[in-house]
Amino acid sequence: MKNWNPFAKKTPPAAQVVEPSKAGVLDLTGRRSEEDPTERFSLPFENSVQRQASDFVVAELDNKLTMDSAAVVTKVGDNCTGIKGGVDSLGNSLSPMIGSWFTSQGFIGHQMCAIIAQHWLVGKACAQAPEDALRNGWEVDVQDADDTTDEAEQTIKLVREIDKRMRIDDVLFEAAKFANVFGIRILIPIIESSDPGYYAKPFNIDGVTAGSFRGWNQVDPQWIYPMLDSVGAGNPNSPTFYEPEYWVAGGVQYHRTHLVILRTEEPADILKPSYLFGGIPLTQRIAERVYAAERTANEAPLLAMSKRTTTLKVDLAKVALKKRSFIERILEWVDYRDNYNVKVIGKDEELSETDTSLADLDEVIMTQYQLVSAIAKTPATKLLGTSPKGFNATGDNETKSYHETLETVQSMWYDRVLERHYLLLSKAYCDGVILVHTWEPVDSVSAEAEATIQKTRAETAAIYITNGVISPDEDRSRLRLDKDSGYSLPEDDDAPGVPVPGTEGGQPDAAPLTAAPVTQDEAEDTNVLGVVALVTAASMAAAQLADRARNKCSPALLSLVSQLAGALSAPDPKSVVATVHGKNGVEGSVKPSVGEVPTPPDHLKKPE
Repeated sequence: MKNWNPFAKKTPPAAQVVEPSKAGVLDLTGRRSEEDPTERFSLPFENSVQRQASDFVVAELDNKLTMDSAAVVTKVGDNCTGIKGGVDSLGNSLSPMIGSWFTSQGFIGHQMCAIIAQHWLVGKACAQAPEDALRNGWEVDVQDADDTTDEAEQTIKLVREIDKRMRIDDVLFEAAKFANVFGIRILIPIIESSDPGYYAKPFNIDGVTAGSFRGWNQVDPQWIYPMLDSVGAGNPNSPTFYEPEYWVAGGVQYHRTHLVILRTEEPADILKPSYLFGGIPLTQRIAERVYAAERTANEAPLLAMSKRTTTLKVDLAKVALKKRSFIERILEWVDYRDNYNVKVIGKDEELSETDTSLADLDEVIMTQYQLVSAIAKTPATKLLGTSPKGFNATGDNETKSYHETLETVQSMWYDRVLERHYLLLSKAYCDGVILVHTWEPVDSVSAEAEATIQKTRAETAAIYITNGVISPDEDRSRLRLDKDSGYSLPEDDDAPGVPVPGTEGGQPDAAPLTAAPVTQDEAEDTNVLGVVALVTAASMAAAQLADRARNKCSPALLSLVSQLAGALSAPDPKSVVATVHGKNGVEGSVKPSVGEVPTPPDHLKKPE
């Protein structure tokens, strides 16, 4: 038998063809009874033995090169040949290796995009932003119409019922999701028309008849292909250059104006034909990073099971003489070693262990997943459901940036679909009224924050009412239209407001709190009425607040308000001055009831 020398120079072994398992499954252990265990152990053992300098072969080059030369010596086991490159025959100064790497980032095909999208992380990255952008929904209104009228309410109710029947939410979500998967999504409106060439002609809203709009159809890019006309294919000065004039699906030719086409980031014109005039798919951008992240995560259990390396000192010369016997003894020793970490060695043998630290392994894994989240423009906290690790991030800035991404999805994709949808729906079902939609905020407001907002609005309204900027009825209208106010207020003209004297909640002997408009002819009269109107508004506001607090007002305050309101209806400004002055003047009449008042002009002051 020929002796085995582990230090002998050997050529690399030829690649061996692995025969498929007889059982038809992958053999992960490799411990089959018909295999020789020594052959399985030989190669790992040879790789574990320390090599000598003579075992390494130095590549011989025709030309003498230095470290900063244009070419680089080939490095075994690493695809780093030619990191620095000279100018090639085409005038490119970029290294062929770097150029080939970036070239490999080209379009991978729609079928491969669909295959990659099956992965759980890729599928979630494609669907997360479209789903979140739709979560809070939108509101539909009739343009230039009062939403409180019966006609507008009936129109909005009909629109919502049609949206529900056409499942417009699902249409939007599916369109955005598969736009990320394929880089392009084509939506075709279903219009029932008696014209067989309806879709081949440019879109005309007058061609939509009553009840002809039936919803939306979406086609994967595998089943539809583009057709360019002479202008789109040969005139770079045209706005529609490299924009297909027609798309053909199932033998039907669709003019581009009928379609709503969603694209992700578009490539340059020179690359558009290779992408079949679509955008760059998110699946293509994210595939390599997802693979790296998953491989890194899969290394965690392997490292946990093999992080302790055992070193057993032996006589390598004797091992070389009895290779088979040594391997059998090693395999037997491994079986004893795995007995709840109990190791059996001889009295003269030495054993040592090297423990690999796994302290930062979770951070390394999470960093890879954060790179995936960066490509998907989705925070790792949202994509993975975990707190961010690596980069020392808290997640606040990522959440704000994510909300901006959601608003971009709404404005660039969803708005285009909804605008065409409501245009067709209005013509087919709503007599052509103009329907507009408004998105709800993407950030949901908590109950505590909503209470704070309502309190701030109430305080602001109270200040405006006190200063006479708005009336209580105007603020009541605001509350009636605010669906988050918490009130269900009637719309009739007899809604309760400031208690009217002579009715329930008011004083029987007080005059109504109304003020008729007064015509002013002179500048002095205008100043007089301005001061009186200001004092009247303040008095009425004080009366309203007092009534809300105690369900009644003081007789003195009501008497003053009635006096001022009656004075405003007087045709003669001089009578206004006389009425307001009384015995004690303006300040003496108002101060006991409503507090300090502005100093009146000199011509209103009571003469000494």
